[in-house]
Amino acid sequence: MLPISLTKQKIAFLYFLFILLISCIGIKAQDAIPDKIIAGGKLEWSDYTGEIDKNSNYWATTHWFVHYKYEIIQFHGDTVKIDLQVWPALQGNSWVLPDKKTTELLQHEQGHFDFARLLSFEFKKEAGSTVLLINNCDRKLDTIFNATLNNIKQMEIQYDDETNHMWNRTEQKKWNKKIADMLKAAG
Repeated sequence: MLPISLTKQKIAFLYFLFILLISCIGIKAQDAIPDKIIAGGKLEWSDYTGEIDKNSNYWATTHWFVHYKYEIIQFHGDTVKIDLQVWPALQGNSWVLPDKKTTELLQHEQGHFDFARLLSFEFKKEAGSTVLLINNCDRKLDTIFNATLNNIKQMEIQYDDETNHMWNRTEQKKWNKKIADMLKAAG
């Protein structure tokens, strides 16, 4: 017969495996919408392969997602240094009405995707300038990511409000320059 403590260790290990399995299933569920890495960050209408939302008042919709992963590469006491990889992707449910594919509309939608690119740069910058501890590295990165995401999403709302979804040509030109300048400064 095994000692009681070994049995508790086995139970704890099996519980850990169960939680890990559930976590992996959760990750697969979140990835249900396929996405596409956009080489060079420049969108083309051929990237828009999603099913058209017939209830939408818009001519196109750009859905983006920012992925990240990291690896701890050094320990210094209780602090860690990480190799952080961050990349934006266009989600497969992004769509455009076939008869509305104009250069102006694509430029506006590019602005939306550029917010994902900005999020990637800003998150990596913030994470790189933060002291990360071994016991809260995941939580700290999540906190930084979510704060940066909230800021970018607010800016994206402002973008659509001020450009009136591309119809205010003067504001659209201002935002095109502003976004280009932000990307240049960030990258």
